[in-house]
Amino acid sequence: MPYTISFEEASSIAPQIRDILMSYPQVTVVGSELGRPDDGTDPTGFFNCEFYVGLKPYKDKAGPAQISEKKQLIESINNILTTFPGIILSTILNRPKMP
Repeated sequence: MPYTISFEEASSIAPQIRDILMSYPQVTVVGSELGRPDDGTDPTGFFNCEFYVGLKPYKDKAGPAQISEKKQLIESINNILTTFPGIILSTILNRPKMP
């Protein structure tokens, strides 16, 4: 979000984004973290909001037929979230490997 955003404004936007993410049938869970971590390892401010998005396997065929892979889902989500002024989006396309 814009680096000048207040905590109050940032904390009102984060639930809106969670709701948008949860509106996709492919999404199973959404979690978010606003600001920096408690351990002080990252000097970021309230403008930083990270989202964890759990997804169903694409073989489940959840959602519209035009979204059949993660890249398409990310593009669709980015198109919606760009309507929030001042928000810069970044994504991680690879899911962490489970032991």
